[in-house]
Amino acid sequence: MPTLHKTPGTASKVIFCLLASVLSASSAARAESSLPALESCTQFSDETLLITRLDVTEHVIAKADGPLSFKRMIESSTRPPIDPRTTVETWLGKWGESRLVNGHVVPAANVDEMLLYWPKEGPAANQDRIALDRAPFRLLAVLPRLDLRRVDAEAGELRFVFGAFDPNTLAPRPLTIIFEFLVAGSPEVWAERWMRLAQISDADRYRSELVKLVDLALVSRLKGDAHSGARVIHPPIGQIRTNDFVMMTEWDLREFHWSEADLGFVAMPVARTPAEAFRSSRGSELVEWINANSSAITVGEVEMPREFLGGHALVPHDNFRWLVDAGVSEDARKAFSLATCSGCHSGETDTRFLHIEPRWSTQPPVISEFLRREIPIRGKDLVALACRSGQASAEKRPDHDVH
Repeated sequence: MPTLHKTPGTASKVIFCLLASVLSASSAARAESSLPALESCTQFSDETLLITRLDVTEHVIAKADGPLSFKRMIESSTRPPIDPRTTVETWLGKWGESRLVNGHVVPAANVDEMLLYWPKEGPAANQDRIALDRAPFRLLAVLPRLDLRRVDAEAGELRFVFGAFDPNTLAPRPLTIIFEFLVAGSPEVWAERWMRLAQISDADRYRSELVKLVDLALVSRLKGDAHSGARVIHPPIGQIRTNDFVMMTEWDLREFHWSEADLGFVAMPVARTPAEAFRSSRGSELVEWINANSSAITVGEVEMPREFLGGHALVPHDNFRWLVDAGVSEDARKAFSLATCSGCHSGETDTRFLHIEPRWSTQPPVISEFLRREIPIRGKDLVALACRSGQASAEKRPDHDVH
């Protein structure tokens, strides 16, 4: 495994802060000057918040080292001067080891099932290293998630969903990787930007403006105090989520965060999802907590105790639901189960694990019926932001929105 570069020193941090601020300002100016004027803040189409069109996902901008490619996502998730290839190789290496996450055992994934399909660099380079520009993943969708806005991401997230494929047969494989970037700035301004983009009918201009908005989003949080040498500028990535049936024998969901201590991605507790032990030996503890907080769980006003969270979430069958016939109220049970990754990707939404499925190169991805119902609801929030009606927060819903 290649040796990691050293942590940047004070001088490089200062330069990075200054450069990031300049990039953010110039990107904003370019995006604002070239987008068309907003015709109506109430004209919403689903494609505004779920971009799956093939003239984007199969265009050169989403391939090799294009601005929407898998390689670009890794580069944008890695803090300089670390080699992005090292980021992936170290991440996969840890993924392939059994480890404790939040005190719960997480089994090793068979990462060879991914690496065997990943082309290596050419004869002139180190042939043992993966070729990021030939990563066996297709872009499936781009999703602006303003509904996930919060203190550390005032304009929510911008998500890129990639699906695996076999580079020999080109057939899709059951694995998705989702890059979830935090976006700073005014949510009202961002809502208007996405709606202005959706008005563009010319494909070339649409792609050009989309790339500008992506560039702006990815540098929006890279601002810092250039006079504070101790400040560390983190990559704008919030988390990477994976939905996998390639490296595991059951559908498996995991979450990874950037770690400054490790200078790479590490497994973290999966959002709002109990460890596997709570489906068996510790099930009574979960039932007791739900019964004690039934009303608050039903309306989404309580967080699960952190010690309950597991480092991965399995979906054992297509109709999986948490705590059926376990002695809790059905309203609380359903609200709790829907908020978990495993419940949301299975029985609670009538979904067969994936809300956005890996695809052939000639076809758009299959979208779950649940997600198709969700997009117009998120659209109401977007419209309220763009129209500055003051009703946006009322449209936000808790719990399962994180998915």
